[in-house]
Amino acid sequence: MATTKSTGATRRSGEPIADAGQRLFKLVSERWNILILREVAFGTNRFGELQRALCIAPNVLTSKLNALTEAGLLEQRPYRDDKPWYEYHLTKAAIELTPALVIIARLGDASLGAPEGQRREVRHTRCGQVAHSVLTCSACHEELTPTELSYVEKSEATDG
Repeated sequence: MATTKSTGATRRSGEPIADAGQRLFKLVSERWNILILREVAFGTNRFGELQRALCIAPNVLTSKLNALTEAGLLEQRPYRDDKPWYEYHLTKAAIELTPALVIIARLGDASLGAPEGQRREVRHTRCGQVAHSVLTCSACHEELTPTELSYVEKSEATDG
């Protein structure tokens, strides 16, 4: 099977996945990656904290953090001068994934049923109310459904 350089994503036919969205989905959906991104998004930034929160082996966590950093979804920030220890933070690209992470979590709870006591809500820290991710039109601000969407080539898009 052929692999792409950035994510190693392949089709069953062996051809590399060319669409950037497909490559990102492949990377994010790899075991542990979405959970790591979720934890970092909500403030778990240090290696040891991530390891405890996810119950993940250190070698696996190191590999996943390196892959997510190399892919441009996480950035390392040193927090000790005497040791090469880092905090991990979402990049701008990964911050843009946050609504998708919220939607996936909400959909999972609703359709698969979260075990008792494990269902979580996302709250707006300023006002304390439950937050919802909704796809809206950038022009008219109406909520969109899948039947109201279409892909256009970037050169055809009116806003950039």
